[in-house]
Order: sequence, then structure tokens, then C-alpha cells
Amino acid sequence: MSTIDQTPFGFMTYAESYGRAAFIVEKAMDEARMPWPVPVATLALHCVDLSLKGVLVKQGMAPDEVRKFGHDINKLLEATPLDWSDIDLKNIEFYSDAVLSQALRYRRKDTPYFVMDLDHLLPFMETVFRRCLKHVSPGANRGVRP
Repeated sequence: MSTIDQTPFGFMTYAESYGRAAFIVEKAMDEARMPWPVPVATLALHCVDLSLKGVLVKQGMAPDEVRKFGHDINKLLEATPLDWSDIDLKNIEFYSDAVLSQALRYRRKDTPYFVMDLDHLLPFMETVFRRCLKHVSPGANRGVRP
């Protein structure tokens, strides 16, 4: 990563790119005859991860310090000063566990294979991205939908 990438805006720019990619892949799934939405879920959850890290860097946390959270969405949400009370914690735990267990990347016998409900995941991703962007750059009016 370059120096600019490690700023709050850099994190949000990367998050926006992953979020848009999630929508693009989701739209192409039928045409491509993809049986599972795993690539969409991976892109969407990475958007969430980077958005939350952007907020933490904006709060003064060094990018190296942000890395200690890994990809634990639960811990990242808890560490931000934003209000997430409108989001169902059960779903957050599911998404966080899906990322941490590598279940989205590898099919393992000891870990259930997560199938994401895109009707919930994509709006969740949008909510997190928009709330984080508003915190990082209050005047910004961008979104993840292409």
C-alpha cells in the first residue's frame, strides 16, 4: 500500500471498489450461471472490513494498529464510535464467523460452507459503507451501487 492508501480516504476508496464489484458480480451471476454467491459475499464483506478500518484510522488509529483486528467484523464494529444498534447482531456474528473461518474461500470438512443471503448482505454492506463514509468524509455523496 502507498501512503495515500493508508489514510481514511484510501480505505474508503478501496472499500467502495470492493462494494461496487460485489454489485457487478451479483448482477452477472445469472448470465454466468454461478451456482453460489460466494464471490459476491467475499467482495461485500471486504468492503465492510475496509470501511470499518477507514473509520478507525480517521479516529487516529495507525494503519498498523488497525491490522490487529484482522478481519473480525464483530471486533471492528465494536471498536468504531458509530451506532450499530439498528443492525441485527446475529447476522454480524454470522458474517464475521464466515470471514474468520475462511469458509468463504475454502470448502473444509470441519467448517460448514456458508451460503450468504444476498438480499440481506448487500443492504448490510451498503449501510456500513454509507455510515462509515459519512463519518470519514461528512460531505461525500458516493455509494457502492454502480
